[in-house]
Amino acid sequence: MGAGAQPYLGDRLGEIRIPTVVVAGAEDAKFTAIAETLAAGIHGATLAIFPNVGHTPHLEAPARWAEVVGDFINVGRPAS
Repeated sequence: MGAGAQPYLGDRLGEIRIPTVVVAGAEDAKFTAIAETLAAGIHGATLAIFPNVGHTPHLEAPARWAEVVGDFINVGRPAS
């Protein structure tokens, strides 16, 4: 079930109609680009790019991650 074995569904992002937050670390260029593509393709999605953070924002910046995700869950928009 690795990424290379899963079907491409990027062309269906526009079908997502629920509040969505996409989080990535700015130091991980590959996943920042993926996050930007996801957020652009999902109607109304919010993008949160964490500066000075790499591939694991939830581990590298847990307080910031909890704030962004918590705010999103509670009010539908993460803190800037």
